[in-house]
Amino acid sequence: LVKACSSIDGVRELVLAGPCEDAIKTELQSLAAVRDKGAWLSFTGELLLTEVLEHMADSPVMVLPSYTEGFPMVVLEAMAMGCAVISTSVGAVPQMLAGDDGLDCGIVIPPQETEILKTSVERLMGNPALRQELGTRGQQKVLAHYAIDSVVKQYEAVWNQCLQAQS
Repeated sequence: LVKACSSIDGVRELVLAGPCEDAIKTELQSLAAVRDKGAWLSFTGELLLTEVLEHMADSPVMVLPSYTEGFPMVVLEAMAMGCAVISTSVGAVPQMLAGDDGLDCGIVIPPQETEILKTSVERLMGNPALRQELGTRGQQKVLAHYAIDSVVKQYEAVWNQCLQAQS
């Protein structure tokens, strides 16, 4: 992500949220130094959930370029906050960002593809309407499928199916 964003002038600030080992932080700062001496890159360290959500509320895009994931809650949190999301096609991410109506709720890219990541970030940074559209679709999907009321109904349906199968 840092390598991809280092050559995008439209990325004025990249905030990496969460803990980061010193050696990795040093390596990322070195990558960022190719533009503006790396002043555009910052690290928050470990945050409370409320602080993470505040960052998301102020961010136009949330990027999770993971190599491996299961069901990353940060994707749902970003969607709920109305952030446009770019993430890699690992774990449940493709299903999380797929829209019910065929219109996606985010951009899914292959892992470890810096150029595709760069192109995706440029696309969203250069298109505020698309960012807004993806953010709105994401919020709608979270409310429809991942809010507690929806999840409870889904559990009830599964439990009822199990009960009926036993009858």
